[in-house]
Amino acid sequence: MLGALGVIVAEASTGVSWVDAGKVELDGAQYLGFSLPFSISQLVWIEAILVGGAEIYRNRELEPQARIYPGGYFDPLGLASGDDARAFKLKEAELKHGRLAMIAFLGFGVQALATGQGALGSLAKFASSFAPELVEDIEKAAGVI
Repeated sequence: MLGALGVIVAEASTGVSWVDAGKVELDGAQYLGFSLPFSISQLVWIEAILVGGAEIYRNRELEPQARIYPGGYFDPLGLASGDDARAFKLKEAELKHGRLAMIAFLGFGVQALATGQGALGSLAKFASSFAPELVEDIEKAAGVI
């Protein structure tokens, strides 16, 4: 769910659209402006091992109800413990928000295919049709100017 927000924030803060982020990483992996001593293939393996390990750990549970989140081992704030109706409501809200975030990212992808720009670049192009004075501000935030 934070991926959709991350597209906007990263594009506004770095000036690199999410469409071109992979091209930038091929020049050398960086995090917060610091060079990382890893190649892209090493980073992919690290991610696969860490995420795969988490999924293997999660899928060891055989009871389907115990595999549903929030709840179980990962409930640090205790939001889903106690009242079952509240826990069900939270699980339902998490599913709805996740689906909405997937639709938002699909919109980012369609925009990128249609315009060849990232989310803020597409917004600037859209805003130019009815509010030309906003375009310069949006393009500054996107790093286009």
